[in-house]
Amino acid sequence: MMMTTYRSREIHRDGSPSPSPSSAPEAVTETADTIKPRLEQAGADCNRVAFIKDDNGELTLEDERIKTAINQIGAKMVVLDPIQAFIGHNGNMTNAVKMRETLSKLSKVAEETNCAIVLVGHMTKSSGGKQIYRGLGSIDIAATVRSILMVSRDKEEPWKRYMFPVKSSLAPEGEPIGFELDKEKGFHWMGKCQINIEELLAVEKSTAKKDVAVEYLQTLLAVEDLPSTYIYEKMKEYGIAKRTVQEAKKIAEISAYKKGKIWYWHMEVGDSI
Repeated sequence: MMMTTYRSREIHRDGSPSPSPSSAPEAVTETADTIKPRLEQAGADCNRVAFIKDDNGELTLEDERIKTAINQIGAKMVVLDPIQAFIGHNGNMTNAVKMRETLSKLSKVAEETNCAIVLVGHMTKSSGGKQIYRGLGSIDIAATVRSILMVSRDKEEPWKRYMFPVKSSLAPEGEPIGFELDKEKGFHWMGKCQINIEELLAVEKSTAKKDVAVEYLQTLLAVEDLPSTYIYEKMKEYGIAKRTVQEAKKIAEISAYKKGKIWYWHMEVGDSI
Protein backbone atom coordinates (compact mmCIF):
# COMPACT_ATOMS: atom_id res chain seq x y z
CA MET A 1 0.00 0.00 0.00
CA MET A 2 1.32 3.43 -0.94
CA MET A 3 0.40 6.79 0.57
CA THR A 4 1.21 10.26 -0.69
CA THR A 5 1.51 13.11 1.76
CA TYR A 6 3.36 16.32 2.52
CA ARG A 7 5.92 14.40 4.56
CA SER A 8 6.76 10.70 4.56
CA ARG A 9 7.39 8.45 7.53
CA GLU A 10 7.62 4.72 8.04
CA ILE A 11 4.62 3.28 9.89
CA HIS A 12 5.46 0.35 12.16
CA ARG A 13 3.39 -2.72 13.09
CA ASP A 14 2.14 -1.10 16.32
CA GLY A 15 0.92 1.93 14.39
CA SER A 16 3.65 4.26 15.62
CA PRO A 17 5.54 6.48 13.15
CA SER A 18 9.30 6.72 12.92
CA PRO A 19 10.69 9.40 15.27
CA SER A 20 12.08 11.71 12.61
CA PRO A 21 11.26 12.80 9.06
CA SER A 22 14.89 12.06 8.21
CA SER A 23 14.00 8.39 8.11
CA ALA A 24 11.44 9.00 5.35
CA PRO A 25 13.42 7.31 2.53
CA GLU A 26 13.30 4.06 4.51
CA ALA A 27 9.58 3.96 3.84
CA VAL A 28 10.33 3.20 0.19
CA THR A 29 13.35 0.93 0.72
CA GLU A 30 11.17 -2.18 0.99
CA THR A 31 10.25 -1.82 -2.67
CA ALA A 32 13.56 -0.40 -3.87
CA ASP A 33 13.74 -2.77 -6.81
CA THR A 34 10.25 -2.07 -8.17
CA ILE A 35 8.20 0.91 -7.08
CA LYS A 36 10.87 3.41 -5.98
CA PRO A 37 12.78 3.39 -9.31
CA ARG A 38 9.54 4.01 -11.17
CA LEU A 39 8.61 6.86 -8.85
CA GLU A 40 12.02 8.47 -9.30
CA GLN A 41 11.89 7.99 -13.06
CA ALA A 42 8.54 9.77 -13.12
CA GLY A 43 10.01 12.67 -11.13
CA ALA A 44 8.21 11.89 -7.87
CA ASP A 45 9.33 13.33 -4.54
CA CYS A 46 9.85 10.14 -2.51
CA ASN A 47 9.88 12.18 0.69
CA ARG A 48 6.13 12.50 0.18
CA VAL A 49 5.56 8.77 -0.27
CA ALA A 50 5.17 6.18 2.50
CA PHE A 51 4.34 2.50 2.82
CA ILE A 52 2.78 0.58 5.67
CA LYS A 53 5.08 -2.25 6.71
CA ASP A 54 3.32 -5.57 7.20
CA ASP A 55 6.29 -7.72 8.19
CA ASN A 56 4.41 -9.38 11.04
CA GLY A 57 0.97 -9.61 9.49
CA GLU A 58 -0.68 -9.04 6.14
CA LEU A 59 -2.43 -5.75 5.53
CA THR A 60 -6.11 -5.99 4.55
CA LEU A 61 -8.79 -3.52 3.49
CA GLU A 62 -10.22 -3.63 7.02
CA ASP A 63 -6.90 -3.11 8.81
CA GLU A 64 -6.95 -0.33 11.42
CA ARG A 65 -3.39 0.60 10.44
CA ILE A 66 -4.71 2.27 7.29
CA LYS A 67 -6.68 4.90 9.18
CA THR A 68 -3.96 5.25 11.80
CA ALA A 69 -1.30 5.87 9.17
CA ILE A 70 -3.45 8.38 7.28
CA ASN A 71 -3.99 10.42 10.43
CA GLN A 72 -0.39 10.25 11.63
CA ILE A 73 1.28 11.43 8.42
CA GLY A 74 -1.55 13.51 6.98
CA ALA A 75 -1.88 11.41 3.83
CA LYS A 76 -3.90 12.95 1.00
CA MET A 77 -4.15 9.80 -1.13
CA VAL A 78 -3.87 6.06 -0.45
CA VAL A 79 -3.27 3.57 -3.26
CA LEU A 80 -4.08 -0.11 -2.75
CA ASP A 81 -2.52 -1.98 -5.68
CA PRO A 82 -3.76 -4.50 -6.52
CA ILE A 83 -6.96 -4.80 -4.53
CA GLN A 84 -6.70 -8.60 -4.69
CA ALA A 85 -3.58 -8.46 -2.50
CA PHE A 86 -5.50 -6.80 0.35
CA ILE A 87 -8.49 -9.13 0.56
CA GLY A 88 -6.80 -11.37 3.13
CA HIS A 89 -6.36 -15.15 3.29
CA ASN A 90 -9.92 -15.65 4.50
CA GLY A 91 -11.47 -13.13 2.13
CA ASN A 92 -13.45 -13.70 -1.05
CA MET A 93 -13.85 -11.01 -3.70
CA THR A 94 -16.93 -12.76 -5.11
CA ASN A 95 -18.83 -12.51 -1.81
CA ALA A 96 -21.14 -9.56 -2.45
CA VAL A 97 -22.26 -9.05 1.15
CA LYS A 98 -18.74 -9.20 2.55
CA MET A 99 -17.26 -6.90 -0.10
CA ARG A 100 -19.98 -4.28 0.35
CA GLU A 101 -19.43 -4.32 4.12
CA THR A 102 -15.65 -4.06 3.72
CA LEU A 103 -15.77 -1.24 1.18
CA SER A 104 -18.34 0.65 3.23
CA LYS A 105 -15.89 0.69 6.14
CA LEU A 106 -13.10 1.83 3.84
CA SER A 107 -15.34 4.55 2.43
CA LYS A 108 -16.01 5.79 5.95
CA VAL A 109 -12.27 6.00 6.59
CA ALA A 110 -11.85 8.11 3.46
CA GLU A 111 -14.68 10.42 4.53
CA GLU A 112 -13.46 10.83 8.12
CA THR A 113 -9.85 11.52 7.12
CA ASN A 114 -10.61 13.55 3.96
CA CYS A 115 -8.21 11.25 2.10
CA ALA A 116 -8.75 9.81 -1.39
CA ILE A 117 -8.50 6.02 -1.47
CA VAL A 118 -7.66 4.51 -4.86
CA LEU A 119 -8.18 0.80 -5.54
CA VAL A 120 -6.34 -0.72 -8.50
CA GLY A 121 -7.73 -3.95 -9.94
CA HIS A 122 -7.58 -6.09 -13.04
CA MET A 123 -10.53 -6.42 -15.40
CA THR A 124 -11.98 -9.42 -17.16
CA LYS A 125 -11.38 -9.37 -20.91
CA SER A 126 -14.94 -9.92 -22.07
CA SER A 127 -16.02 -7.19 -24.47
CA GLY A 128 -19.69 -7.88 -23.83
CA GLY A 129 -21.86 -6.29 -21.14
CA LYS A 130 -21.36 -3.09 -19.22
CA GLN A 131 -17.75 -2.08 -18.60
CA ILE A 132 -18.56 -1.19 -15.00
CA TYR A 133 -19.08 -4.89 -14.20
CA ARG A 134 -15.83 -6.12 -15.74
CA GLY A 135 -13.85 -5.99 -12.52
CA LEU A 136 -12.70 -9.35 -11.18
CA GLY A 137 -14.81 -10.13 -8.14
CA SER A 138 -18.14 -8.92 -6.78
CA ILE A 139 -20.08 -6.28 -8.73
CA ASP A 140 -20.56 -4.60 -5.35
CA ILE A 141 -17.02 -3.27 -5.70
CA ALA A 142 -18.16 -1.21 -8.69
CA ALA A 143 -21.46 -0.33 -7.02
CA THR A 144 -19.82 1.04 -3.86
CA VAL A 145 -17.05 3.25 -5.26
CA ARG A 146 -17.70 6.82 -6.42
CA SER A 147 -15.59 6.75 -9.55
CA ILE A 148 -14.17 4.09 -11.88
CA LEU A 149 -11.46 4.73 -14.46
CA MET A 150 -10.59 2.07 -17.00
CA VAL A 151 -7.25 1.72 -18.78
CA SER A 152 -7.00 0.05 -22.21
CA ARG A 153 -4.06 -0.63 -24.51
CA ASP A 154 -3.74 0.76 -28.04
CA LYS A 155 -3.90 -2.08 -30.58
CA GLU A 156 -1.48 -0.59 -33.11
CA GLU A 157 0.90 1.02 -30.59
CA PRO A 158 0.83 -1.26 -27.51
CA TRP A 159 3.08 1.04 -25.46
CA LYS A 160 0.24 3.55 -25.40
CA ARG A 161 -2.63 3.38 -22.92
CA TYR A 162 -5.90 5.28 -22.66
CA MET A 163 -7.65 6.03 -19.39
CA PHE A 164 -11.34 6.89 -19.45
CA PRO A 165 -14.26 6.97 -16.98
CA VAL A 166 -16.91 4.25 -16.83
CA LYS A 167 -18.53 5.61 -13.64
CA SER A 168 -18.56 9.08 -12.14
CA SER A 169 -21.01 9.70 -9.30
CA LEU A 170 -19.74 13.09 -8.13
CA ALA A 171 -18.91 14.93 -11.35
CA PRO A 172 -19.46 14.84 -15.14
CA GLU A 173 -17.41 12.21 -16.94
CA GLY A 174 -14.13 13.58 -18.25
CA GLU A 175 -12.45 13.02 -21.60
CA PRO A 176 -10.10 10.08 -22.26
CA ILE A 177 -6.48 10.75 -21.33
CA GLY A 178 -3.53 8.97 -22.91
CA PHE A 179 -0.14 8.00 -21.53
CA GLU A 180 2.88 6.02 -22.69
CA LEU A 181 4.87 3.31 -20.92
CA ASP A 182 8.30 2.77 -22.38
CA LYS A 183 11.01 0.53 -20.94
CA GLU A 184 13.66 3.14 -21.66
CA LYS A 185 11.81 6.45 -21.15
CA GLY A 186 9.33 5.27 -18.54
CA PHE A 187 5.97 6.99 -17.97
CA HIS A 188 4.82 9.95 -20.07
CA TRP A 189 1.45 11.73 -20.21
CA MET A 190 0.02 12.30 -23.69
CA GLY A 191 -2.89 14.45 -22.52
CA LYS A 192 -6.50 14.39 -23.69
CA CYS A 193 -7.15 12.14 -26.67
CA GLN A 194 -9.90 11.89 -29.25
CA ILE A 195 -10.55 8.15 -29.39
CA ASN A 196 -13.52 5.88 -30.01
CA ILE A 197 -13.91 4.01 -26.73
CA GLU A 198 -16.22 1.36 -28.16
CA GLU A 199 -13.75 0.52 -30.93
CA LEU A 200 -10.92 0.44 -28.43
CA LEU A 201 -12.74 -2.08 -26.27
CA ALA A 202 -13.84 -4.19 -29.23
CA VAL A 203 -10.26 -5.08 -30.18
CA GLU A 204 -9.37 -6.48 -26.77
CA LYS A 205 -8.60 -10.17 -26.55
CA SER A 206 -11.45 -12.60 -26.01
CA THR A 207 -11.99 -13.85 -22.51
CA ALA A 208 -10.30 -17.10 -21.47
CA LYS A 209 -9.40 -18.75 -18.20
CA LYS A 210 -5.76 -18.87 -19.24
CA ASP A 211 -5.66 -15.12 -19.96
CA VAL A 212 -7.25 -14.37 -16.60
CA ALA A 213 -4.81 -16.72 -14.88
CA VAL A 214 -1.86 -14.89 -16.44
CA GLU A 215 -3.19 -11.56 -15.15
CA TYR A 216 -3.74 -12.99 -11.66
CA LEU A 217 -0.21 -14.40 -11.57
CA GLN A 218 1.24 -11.07 -12.65
CA THR A 219 -0.79 -9.37 -9.93
CA LEU A 220 0.24 -11.79 -7.19
CA LEU A 221 3.94 -11.69 -8.10
CA ALA A 222 4.20 -7.98 -8.87
CA VAL A 223 5.70 -7.13 -5.48
CA GLU A 224 7.41 -10.24 -4.13
CA ASP A 225 8.10 -13.93 -4.75
CA LEU A 226 5.48 -16.28 -3.32
CA PRO A 227 5.34 -19.99 -2.41
CA SER A 228 3.80 -22.08 -5.18
CA THR A 229 1.41 -23.70 -2.70
CA TYR A 230 0.02 -20.28 -1.75
CA ILE A 231 -0.42 -19.33 -5.41
CA TYR A 232 -2.29 -22.53 -6.20
CA GLU A 233 -4.57 -21.98 -3.21
CA LYS A 234 -5.38 -18.39 -4.24
CA MET A 235 -6.01 -19.39 -7.85
CA LYS A 236 -8.31 -22.18 -6.69
CA GLU A 237 -10.35 -19.56 -4.83
CA TYR A 238 -10.75 -17.75 -8.16
CA GLY A 239 -11.96 -20.95 -9.80
CA ILE A 240 -8.78 -21.55 -11.81
CA ALA A 241 -7.51 -25.14 -12.07
CA LYS A 242 -3.91 -26.14 -11.30
CA ARG A 243 -3.25 -27.17 -14.92
CA THR A 244 -4.40 -23.76 -16.16
CA VAL A 245 -2.13 -22.07 -13.62
CA GLN A 246 0.85 -24.10 -14.86
CA GLU A 247 0.12 -23.12 -18.48
CA ALA A 248 -0.25 -19.47 -17.47
CA LYS A 249 3.08 -19.71 -15.60
CA LYS A 250 4.82 -20.64 -18.86
CA ILE A 251 3.12 -17.85 -20.80
CA ALA A 252 4.09 -15.26 -18.17
CA GLU A 253 7.67 -16.65 -18.16
CA ILE A 254 7.60 -17.12 -14.40
CA SER A 255 10.54 -19.02 -12.94
CA ALA A 256 10.68 -21.21 -9.85
CA TYR A 257 13.37 -21.82 -7.24
CA LYS A 258 13.60 -23.82 -4.05
CA LYS A 259 14.32 -22.19 -0.70
CA GLY A 260 14.68 -24.78 2.01
CA LYS A 261 11.84 -27.21 1.40
CA ILE A 262 9.55 -24.65 -0.23
CA TRP A 263 9.23 -23.82 -3.94
CA TYR A 264 8.86 -20.12 -4.77
CA TRP A 265 7.74 -18.46 -7.99
CA HIS A 266 9.49 -15.37 -9.35
CA MET A 267 8.50 -12.90 -12.06
CA GLU A 268 10.79 -10.32 -13.66
CA VAL A 269 8.77 -7.17 -12.95
CA GLY A 270 10.74 -5.02 -15.35
CA ASP A 271 9.52 -7.07 -18.31
CA SER A 272 5.83 -6.52 -17.56
CA ILE A 273 5.57 -2.87 -18.68
